[in-house]
Order: sequence, then C-alpha cells, then structure tokens
Amino acid sequence: MSTCKQCKAQFEVGEQEKKLATACGVPLIPQCHTCRRKARMQWRNEIVLYNNTCSLCHKDIVAVYPKDSVFPVYCEDCWWSDIWSAEDYGMDFKQDVPFFKQFHELLKAVPRPGLTVSNNTNCAYVNYTNYSNGSYFTFGCKEANGCLYSWRTEHCNDCVDSSQLTNSEYCFESIDCEKCYRVHFSRNAINCNESFFLLNCVSCSDCFGCVNLTRKSCCIFNKQYSKEEYAQKIKQYDLSSFKELQKIKREFHSFSLKFSRKYGNNNNCEVCTGDTLSHCKDVNNCFSIVKGWNCFDVYSGEDIKDALSCDIAGWPGELVYNNISGCVNAYDVKCCSTCWSCARAEYCDNCHHSEDIFGCVGLKKNQYCILNKTYTKEEYEKLRQTIVESLKEAGEYGFFFPAWASPHAYNESIAQDYYPLTKEDARINGFQWRDNLPGTKGKETIAQEDMPDCIDAVEDSITNEVLACIECNRNYKIIKQELTFYRKENFALPRMCPQCRIRGRLHMKNSLELYHRQCMCSLSGHDHTGQCTREFETTYSPERPEKVFCEQCYQKEVV
Repeated sequence: MSTCKQCKAQFEVGEQEKKLATACGVPLIPQCHTCRRKARMQWRNEIVLYNNTCSLCHKDIVAVYPKDSVFPVYCEDCWWSDIWSAEDYGMDFKQDVPFFKQFHELLKAVPRPGLTVSNNTNCAYVNYTNYSNGSYFTFGCKEANGCLYSWRTEHCNDCVDSSQLTNSEYCFESIDCEKCYRVHFSRNAINCNESFFLLNCVSCSDCFGCVNLTRKSCCIFNKQYSKEEYAQKIKQYDLSSFKELQKIKREFHSFSLKFSRKYGNNNNCEVCTGDTLSHCKDVNNCFSIVKGWNCFDVYSGEDIKDALSCDIAGWPGELVYNNISGCVNAYDVKCCSTCWSCARAEYCDNCHHSEDIFGCVGLKKNQYCILNKTYTKEEYEKLRQTIVESLKEAGEYGFFFPAWASPHAYNESIAQDYYPLTKEDARINGFQWRDNLPGTKGKETIAQEDMPDCIDAVEDSITNEVLACIECNRNYKIIKQELTFYRKENFALPRMCPQCRIRGRLHMKNSLELYHRQCMCSLSGHDHTGQCTREFETTYSPERPEKVFCEQCYQKEVV
C-alpha cells in the first residue's frame, strides 16, 4: 500500500499500473488516482463562459477566461493564424530556478485561445465542440448538428438537454444512449425509438416508464398493451405540464428501484473493470472508453492503447500518461493539457502538431523545443535530460502541473463538477478560487411562480423574458429554437438554467470511483442457493439503494 501525498489516503498500486508506468518512462508517484484526477481536471473549463475581447484583433468574443486574465486571450481565427508565433516567447532554461516556476512565466506570456473549437459552422456558445453545425451551448461534442444545451454528444442531430449520446436524433433529457430516435427522459437506452422514461432498455419502441426491457413495444411501466391500448393509455401522462412532469419523474424513479442494475454497463469487454466500456481488453479502473487496450485509470476516450491516468482522453492515443484533453492523435505524451497531434511531448499546454517538445505553451508544428525555444536535436535531448533529472531530485517528475499554475480556478473547471469543494477546502488543498463567476442574479422579468405551467399557455414573448434558475438563482433565457422544440414535442419549459441542467445530468451518472461488492441477488431459479457469491467492481457505492447484480444474475432478470 502507498500513502497519497495529497490526501494521505492509502491506495494500492497493481502490476498493470507498474508496467504502464515503466512503459511510459515515469516513476510511480505517491498520489492516489482521485487526487491525480482533481489535479488534471482543474486545467479544463468547459461551461463557464465569459465575455472578453480578443487581445489581437480587439473584437468581442466569448471565452473560458475572464477579462482580468494575466495572459493574452485570442479569438479562434487570430490564435490559429500566422500573424503571431509562440516561438517568439521562447525562454532560456535557468538551472537555478524551479522548472514549474519558469513554465508558469511562459504560460502567462503566451496568448491562449478563448475557446477550444474547430471546424464548426453557425455554432454559438460552444466549447470543446468540433465538426458541428447549428448547435448552441454544447460542450465536448463532435458532429453535433442542431443540438442545444448538450454535453459530449457525438454524431447526433437535434438533441436537446442530453449528455453522452451517440448516433441519435431528436432526443431530450437523455443520458448514455446510443442509436436512439425520439427517446426522452431516458438512460442507457440502445437502438430505441419513440419512447419516454427508459432505463437499461435495448431495441424498444413506443414504450413509457420501462426498465430492463429488450425488443419490446407498447409497454407502460413494463406492462404489455396492444397498440390501440397503448395509444389510449399514454394520453394520461401530461408531459406538457411542469407539475405533472415532475410527478412522473418521481414515479419513474421509485418504479426503477424495484429492478436490478447490472454492476457495470460494459459491452464486449475482456478482463476489464470500470463502467461504460465497449470493445475493450485489459482496461481497468476506467470509464467511458471505446476500443481501449491495456489502460488503467482513464476516463473518456476512444482508440486508446497503453494509457495510464488520463481524462477526456480523446482519440486515438498510445503510450500516454497523466494527461487532460491530451490524447488526440497522440503518441508518447506525458503530463500535458490539450495537446493534439503531438508525439514525445511532456509538460506542455495547448500545443498542436508538434514533436519532441518539453515545457512548451501554444506551439504549432514545432520540434525540439523547451520552454518554446528551439534547439538542435542533440541540444534538446541533453537539456531535456537535465530538466528531468532535476524534477526527479525534487520528487516532482510524473506529477501533473501544480495547482497554482492552472489558467483556471478550481470552481471554473470540471474538477468542481466531479469533485465539488467549498472555497475553504479548495484553498486548503492549494487550488485557486474565483469569487465572481459570470452570470447575473436578480434581473428576472418574470417570477417562477408566474411562469405558465403548461407549454400550451406559453406565448412567443417568453423569449424576451429573463428567468431565474430554481437551483442557483442565476438568470437565463429561453431561445427561439428551444421554444420550437418544446412546442413540437409538447414538453413543459425548464425551470433551471442551462448550466444547472448540464450539471444535473452529470450528477445522475455514477461517480468515477469503483467499489468492491458482492452480487445482491438472492432470487430462486438462478445458479446459486441463497445470495449469489460472485464479486465485482462497481460504481454503485454500498450506500446506494439500487439492487446491484452480477452479469449472470442480471441477464436472468432482463425481459
């Protein structure tokens, strides 16, 4: 057992982690995986947006950095242009000054892109969204067309208020669904259509309030009806009324707790532990991975091989270690943030299409650079080794960047979404904190109690009103595209701001922690007497109310 340098918790280092650390050329660091993830995640701000001004062309922009940032902030066009060069900010490495202090001085000088976006058309208020068209307030999305208020959706059209959907259309308030059409208020649905309130359903259509069903149609709360009966029965559920909708949500939640849950939503995996894994082998303590091989402690990625301790990894990546947003077309990339199409990069931030770089910021198509200064191959290799040895002597090599060097405050970053801290606790742990996050309060022009309960009573003028979130009191508005969608689907208006809706869906998902548990099944007709003795790793903590089954027992209960 090892003791975490940060939180003092005991944690175990297994053989796979040891071998991956050796393959990546880094020492095993005395830091638990949760503290590693907090350190990385505070370098990624997805949804906290500020009004800013491009420091180069001076046009008004939206950015993840406030106007009082210590570094220049450029619009997308200026940052990717040839008007400026990050090499102009190159620094000589000083032997008598700590490396991270020198890196931080460089980071404060080099311009940063206000948003991380590429190849979008007619998209507004989006970040980490690429190859999309006509989307609004979407984050971490790829090929999202006409999507609103969504998070990490890929290859989707016209989805609203949904998270982690793939290849789906016209879905609303749904999470972790794949190949779905007009599936609303659902989780873990695959190849379903024209349905509402599904949980763990496959190939279902025209169903309402159903759990653990496969290849079913015309079911309501798991009860089978004829097509005519279903059409008549479904009319009693009024989703156009906000009050009725909340009542139905509570009813479905209570109903769902009567059914077993599989320990993890993994598909076609071999020797794996984690959740939401697909087509993986030897992938452990990992989450939301598609086509992964030999990975440990990785969250969110595709085509990832030989990876250790990475988050929002992207695709593809090989031999990657302790990165955030840094495994897009990556090879041998270590301790980096948002470095795409890079090879043999270490301790770099916002670098792209570069190789053999160390401690660099904002480079594009460069090689043999340290602190943005270019060297010959021989000079680079010698100086790099000198810096690595100094970091090893200080016990810092292998750790991510220190918290004080981050361009974001903890409560601006996704770390606050996954691991919420108070201001006091954040400061105690060395994280930065920003008191005045963007947004207004108290400017509403209509009170929540005065909002129409039913969508039929909502007038076009609602798009001119300023509303107040029932969760955080932040002001927000209803846009025209959004209102059109609610009217078309006959859904009540939301009472929470977009940020709280996105975060609310995230909190509906299980945590990024695994718990060793025993199958809770004690049903007859299975291959055991009394309670099943199979054990597994699961994201369901022992305190949760769900009945968690092993694969074999769960499949016995799926209808």
